[in-house]
Amino acid sequence: MKIGTSFLFALCFAWYLSSGSFAQGQAALAAPAPETAPASTTSTQAPSQGAGQSQANEGATSEPEAKKPPRDDDPMGGAGIGIKLGYLNFSRGSFKKSVDEDNEFTLHIPSRDGMTLSIPINLGSSGFGWILEPYLGLGSELKSIGLMLGPTIVIHLNDPLYFGFGISFRAGYLLIDDIDLGLDAYARIPVTITYYIIDQLGIVAELGLGYGATGIKYKDVELKVFNPDTGEIEMTTESVGLGFGTAVQIDFSVGVRLP
Repeated sequence: MKIGTSFLFALCFAWYLSSGSFAQGQAALAAPAPETAPASTTSTQAPSQGAGQSQANEGATSEPEAKKPPRDDDPMGGAGIGIKLGYLNFSRGSFKKSVDEDNEFTLHIPSRDGMTLSIPINLGSSGFGWILEPYLGLGSELKSIGLMLGPTIVIHLNDPLYFGFGISFRAGYLLIDDIDLGLDAYARIPVTITYYIIDQLGIVAELGLGYGATGIKYKDVELKVFNPDTGEIEMTTESVGLGFGTAVQIDFSVGVRLP
């Protein structure tokens, strides 16, 4: 009986092992736990690399760049000298002279124009200043030497640009061959633009308008005079004294100024 019972228990245990349920349970117990992908490691390393790159970029941008030396805010110096080439025109003038109480006549001063060469000497920067400008008149009609002198007011519009105006007095001595003496005396209003292309060099353009007189002492002049003794008009040669005729003058010039 005991042998039969033991045989039956052994038979049931063998059937259990052969059915596979026990094998599946053992396989489940023996299988290792699945490893998690190192996503967190990768995700934590990526920000670290990005932070390194941003720090490198910040380091690169923080390096000081080479800068040009700053430009002077007021490049016009307290005193300056320059040279200008210009055009000058005087309108026609006239004056009256008399040989005696019976003969009065009018002498005309023809209009004159030509080129000028001048050397302006400026005393003062922006604000109030003075200008002293000797000049040379070129050409047969304008052959002369002279000087312009007067106060100026200069306004600093922006870094390289200046606007100036003032009043000046022109005094000139004529070197024309067919006169004994010639003088120019004019009051003049100049308007000036100065633009500095570099700190020490400015381009100057100037327009001047003036009014005054030119004095002429001609050499012997042929005149038609009335002879009261004969009652006829006769030709005579007379030496005429210095006479002044009023006129308008206009000039334009361009040049450079240092500084």
